[in-house]
Amino acid sequence: MQGQGYDGDAVMSNIYAGVQKRIIDHSPNDLFVHCVCHRLNLVFRDAVECCPEMQSYFGTVEDVYKFFGSSAPNWALLEAFGDGNDVKSYTLKYLSSTMWERRRKSVQALIVQYCSVLRSLAHLKLTSHDTEVRRTATGRLKMREWKMRYGQKCKGGKMQEWKMRE
Repeated sequence: MQGQGYDGDAVMSNIYAGVQKRIIDHSPNDLFVHCVCHRLNLVFRDAVECCPEMQSYFGTVEDVYKFFGSSAPNWALLEAFGDGNDVKSYTLKYLSSTMWERRRKSVQALIVQYCSVLRSLAHLKLTSHDTEVRRTATGRLKMREWKMRYGQKCKGGKMQEWKMRE
């Protein structure tokens, strides 16, 4: 007996021309089963999509990545304000719309680099000659106002966890 699990993409699940069809043609007794892990990932995705606060939260995570990732000088500034190995170990990452683990790593990288990001944004807000960069940096500095049960604050250049009052 063997088990196989697949994602629900049409290329995989199409019974007329997908991988499912090819496997059944080769082994007629095999069953197509939508992978449980992939289904759970879709549940997470749908839960985030129906919650405006989570959409805003992940939107901010993605915006921070795009802001620094789309500009070599901004990325270099982020590295310059970094806290040593944290920048190399936890580089900012894009969000994947289908892989929840990628979202977790994106958030983890932003948490680790939180102080570096804030310092870089503040520096760009005050010193950039590009008005669009200043405007975007100013908007992204509002990250400090995220209302989470557990937030971050910078003290002496290091991120510290603190519990927000409800």
